[in-house]
Amino acid sequence: MKLLGVIFFLCLGFSYCHQSSQNETIAANKVDSIENFFPVTSFIKGELAGMNRDGNTPIAYYTLNGRKDSSWVKPAEFNDVFGPFLQPQIDSVNMNSLFTETKFLDQTLNTFTFTYSPIKKLPVNMALQRWDVYLDANTNNVQRIYWLKFAGDTTQQLTWNAGENAKIISVLPVNGKDSIVSETFITWRY
Repeated sequence: MKLLGVIFFLCLGFSYCHQSSQNETIAANKVDSIENFFPVTSFIKGELAGMNRDGNTPIAYYTLNGRKDSSWVKPAEFNDVFGPFLQPQIDSVNMNSLFTETKFLDQTLNTFTFTYSPIKKLPVNMALQRWDVYLDANTNNVQRIYWLKFAGDTTQQLTWNAGENAKIISVLPVNGKDSIVSETFITWRY
């Protein structure tokens, strides 16, 4: 009888260990299936905080209908200028169900390029259509971030050159064919 009891507890323990191992394998597979997107929003917020901390006051050059102007961008205005590019939150948690990541080594640019494209038709309220992150192939530091948004009739493109500048291009259709292009170039390394 004692032998039967020992065998019962050994089988129970083996079954528990085997089930636990299966659960760990399933959990590991779920983690592996979640893509770890580059946290673009956190990166840009970090760059903005760095500008503020270092006392850099960016200068913005505006071009609209051939007219040019410039002004300083004070830290209190950062949210007005860069706020549209801080939403939606670009990270794995928020974008994994909508976008997929492809990556490759671009030998021409000497960068690792990460491209994020829609998996399926995006919700109507999702202005962000795609984005790219370029990492230096030697240092793995971010060189550039590019993204494309459609907000109503307006198309916006952002090119963020890490630690240096950002360029925002907005295209607004007029009468269904002609368009107004506005460009804002903001630099904090001059």
